[in-house]
Amino acid sequence: MLAWLWIEYARPSSVAAAAAILVSCSPFLPAQASAATVNYGLTTEKNVQLLPPIPTTFEPLPELTLPVFTRVVLPNGMRVLLLQDREVPLVRGELLMRGGQYASPADKIGIATLSASVQRAGGSIAHPAPAVNERLEQLAASIEAGAGPQAVSVGFQCLVPDFPEVLGLFSEIVRTPQLDNKELQFFKAQVKNSISHQYDSSGAVSRRQLQQLVYGKDSLYARQPTEAQVEALRLSDVADFISEWERPDTAVLGMVGDFELQPMLEQLTAAFGDWAPAEGQPATARIIVPPFDLPPQSGAGRVYLVDRPGSTQASVAMAEPGVSLTDPAMFPLEVLGSVFNSFGGQLFDQIRSRQGLAYSVSGGWDSPIDHQEELDTAKAETLNSFVFNFSSLPAQMQRILSYELLDLPQDYLFRYIDGIKDVSTAGVLEAATQHLHPELQTTVITADAKAVRESLVAAGFDPIDLELPNIRTGGMRMTISG
Repeated sequence: MLAWLWIEYARPSSVAAAAAILVSCSPFLPAQASAATVNYGLTTEKNVQLLPPIPTTFEPLPELTLPVFTRVVLPNGMRVLLLQDREVPLVRGELLMRGGQYASPADKIGIATLSASVQRAGGSIAHPAPAVNERLEQLAASIEAGAGPQAVSVGFQCLVPDFPEVLGLFSEIVRTPQLDNKELQFFKAQVKNSISHQYDSSGAVSRRQLQQLVYGKDSLYARQPTEAQVEALRLSDVADFISEWERPDTAVLGMVGDFELQPMLEQLTAAFGDWAPAEGQPATARIIVPPFDLPPQSGAGRVYLVDRPGSTQASVAMAEPGVSLTDPAMFPLEVLGSVFNSFGGQLFDQIRSRQGLAYSVSGGWDSPIDHQEELDTAKAETLNSFVFNFSSLPAQMQRILSYELLDLPQDYLFRYIDGIKDVSTAGVLEAATQHLHPELQTTVITADAKAVRESLVAAGFDPIDLELPNIRTGGMRMTISG
């Protein structure tokens, strides 16, 4: 986790002033507000609409509990989670398998995403893509696949009467996919086109370069594919990735919908009970454990400048190593993030509203606070938004699946909210003092260097020119224009 801060759409003349505010250790002053009514509309007295004050007290929310679900482990190690939802006559399923983008070899970055796309697009050996797609359209059903950082996912949705047929197609695509080289070339072209546009946004440039400076350019958290690397991927690479990482003993299948438990379990056992790792794969699956230790922070306290000639806007990104999910300091730092962000947050209020230095600004854990009113507001915002984690049973099943896959306790969300409730002003100050060091943060600014360099130097910064990797080969000396 990083302590981070972004500024976007800043005028070049404002970059030095905004950066100076951000590296200051002084706490921002809270906004003053205590009006009985709010003027909203035209400024002439005749046309002003007077609105009542915003309510400050609300009825307590009902007690929230985890939904009751059934967990079954099939003989092949596949975990099945069943959650009944009688609200609509639908059945939804999602299969998560460990691996994902972090499992892509260093010389084949992007193979996880390409494999998932090709797997879905080709259909199955028994029902190639045209037949699958036509039938799903007739049934108003869907089957989708994708890859995230730590998992490959394949999911479906259909009406209850169509479930047996859609489950059959779903299991075929997972277990016996038809891999088509034409589909691979199509998706490779899409990825290469995306790579070719990765320097179009100043904000994206600053964030991407900052991540590579903090994590290291070869880190799982920051590495980027090149056009040449993507072009070199072959259909055999897709087949190898699927064979290694899609297996039942690392898979979690979640089902939510209008069904009876026992018949559902019988159908899933028939579809996946005899699924086994691909031929030649080891009996025990390989697990990718993302590293937490970071390389030495050679960029700490330095300001890097990416030249974007002709750009009329600038983007500033700052970060330093943060804390893990299990660190006790996470709770006060989460509250501090709420103090900083969104409308009324200190960053927005100071940099945009008061000084007009930038249009967009956000961050987390940049400098300590000592205002109890702000702390109470930030805690209330976090606690009141907690209810949206229970907005629907499908959304809850998605969370249950993720926790199961990552071996997190199912009541982690309640532990999180208890931790937020216990946060105090002193706790926030202690966590901020211990973990946030503005003077040691790495900063990346993307702007027209000629327009901002002089003001940065005058403000006491010593910007270091930063060259961008070539999108084709990964080498340096890539220039961009506004």
